[in-house]
Amino acid sequence: TYPLAEQWLETCSQEARIEFIEQPLGVDEIDRTIELAQKYHTPIALDESVATCDRIEAVYAAGWRGIYVIKPGIAGFPWRLGDFIARHQLDVVFSSVLETSVGKTAALQLASTLKLSRSMGFGVDEWFSEIAR
Repeated sequence: TYPLAEQWLETCSQEARIEFIEQPLGVDEIDRTIELAQKYHTPIALDESVATCDRIEAVYAAGWRGIYVIKPGIAGFPWRLGDFIARHQLDVVFSSVLETSVGKTAALQLASTLKLSRSMGFGVDEWFSEIAR
């Protein structure tokens, strides 16, 4: 809820080590999320709201200039995704959706060509350790 998101952001504003709060409101509440981002010091990152290239473009058009947590394995069209990120100089975190090693390699290659400045969320290899045996 909006009031709960405000409480979290207020509390996190007092802690310097918080990098960002991820998706505090629902995907249909972009305007209210933008409002929160302008009101509080703690950065907000969109995740579920930016699941596909179309959604990334839509929230950008709606005015979102915060952090985008993107899962390249489900976003679609790597060339389109990379072009949009580069053209608009988006602040991006690439994250895993438990993709195969081929998907992970492709995502990391795209990230390296974009020279993303944030850490990536691909620390999921331990979930596949039994499969690899």
